[in-house]
Formats: sequence, structure tokens, C-alpha cells
Amino acid sequence: MSSRPDGWDVSPHCLDCPLVQCKYDDPTGYTLWKTAALDAKVAQVYELSGSKVEAARANKVSTRTVYRSLNRTMNRAAKL
Repeated sequence: MSSRPDGWDVSPHCLDCPLVQCKYDDPTGYTLWKTAALDAKVAQVYELSGSKVEAARANKVSTRTVYRSLNRTMNRAAKL
């Protein structure tokens, strides 16, 4: 996911987009998708490094965001 000025940070083309609806038509769905993507990246870095600080640096977020992200990941895993 890269931020581009034209707003296509999910996919370079509409037909290749993984979202069910366009992010402009369903902003809530886009936010949920973006949060889930961040959670997956944070969990992956944390699993490899074992460090919340390293997970924060790698994803350019605060350590508090890493704690929240890992908590959401653990809650999802517990529900399975």
C-alpha cells in the first residue's frame, strides 16, 4: 500500500482492487480493511523480531498502536 496523490492507495486499478466496494462508497469497510492489513504486518514483524519497538519502527506507528494491533490480533485468534 503506497499513498499516491490520486487516492488509489489500495490498488493501481479498480478491477484489481481487493475491496468489495470502493473506498469512497464504503469508507467504513475501507478503514476495517486498512486496520486488518496493518494488524497483519505488525503481527508478522513482532513474530519475527519479538520486539514491539521494532514492530512499531518497521510499520512507522507508535508502540501504543502496536499494543492495540496485537490485542486485536489475539482477540481474533481467540474467537476462532
